[in-house]
Amino acid sequence: MPPGGRDGVCWKTTTRLGGRLFVLDEREVPERIERLAGDAAAAAMDRFRYESRGLRLT
Repeated sequence: MPPGGRDGVCWKTTTRLGGRLFVLDEREVPERIERLAGDAAAAAMDRFRYESRGLRLT
């Protein structure tokens, strides 16, 4: 295979969106970090639901 990948095309796992750089990282996430991230996401969703109760748009 040539140095740049198949047919000399080098596929990159990065994307720029609105000036931000996103990088695909397929490494294994430690269980503790995964659990903490899940807990934080659930807390943020609960907080949003609580704070938006009085803001009904009908």
